[in-house]
Amino acid sequence: MGARADRTTAVFERELGTLARNRLYPLLAVGFAALIVAIALGSDVSGYVPLVATLLTPIELLVPVLVAAMGYRSILGDRERGELDVLRTYPATREEYVVGVFLGRLVAITATVVAPLLAVGVAVPVVGRAPTFLPQPSGLDSPVLYLRFVVLTGLFAAALLAVMTLLSALVADARRGLVLAVAVVVAATVGVDAVAVFGLATGVPLGWAALPALSPNGAYRGLVLALAVAPVSTPPARPAPAFLSALSLFCWTTIPLLVAALRVWPAPE
Repeated sequence: MGARADRTTAVFERELGTLARNRLYPLLAVGFAALIVAIALGSDVSGYVPLVATLLTPIELLVPVLVAAMGYRSILGDRERGELDVLRTYPATREEYVVGVFLGRLVAITATVVAPLLAVGVAVPVVGRAPTFLPQPSGLDSPVLYLRFVVLTGLFAAALLAVMTLLSALVADARRGLVLAVAVVVAATVGVDAVAVFGLATGVPLGWAALPALSPNGAYRGLVLALAVAPVSTPPARPAPAFLSALSLFCWTTIPLLVAALRVWPAPE
């Protein structure tokens, strides 16, 4: 067990070093933080829950783009440089390699996503004022609800990164990887929701309202509405059951990683 952990840690540290040497990622982090701060400060934030409501839609759009940019070459880059062939001769297994790569990228992406969210959350008592649209007392507008939102956003980013890790394990060249990354972003942000809206418009009783929970974005949105918004104010649309959204996000994180470990290189004979 200790040897497996050491090998995974070695891949993890190698991935962090790769990210540190790439000049694009700091620019992405700065750009993401600037957008989050601008959106928060430009919305006349009146409390923690209003801040969640303000940031939810931008986060659903920005995080998939950020994760795609930082994750679609995670394994593809090693394949293009011929490093996968070298790594196959090392004692590390396919699972240890994929987990190490995933965790290395996840640390960088989580820091990029969470840091600006925490920063604007800390600023709420300074620049905000007591909520006026909530029927409950303003004391219910707790920072704990905002922290739930931040944690759920980190889990959302992890699920998307797992999908990008799988994509990176499957493609053979950067052009195809970029095209598929864009397709995943579009499908995650608007695809499933569009199908659900179309289904609801047809009037066929097939449980279309729960369909968005089957996508990473829809599951994330449902959990945020259920755990960070509903305790204070009933959301305008009833989300899918929280357990369904949580199960969906869990599956989007674990299953792509399992498949990526099977496909990253052939199993030894």
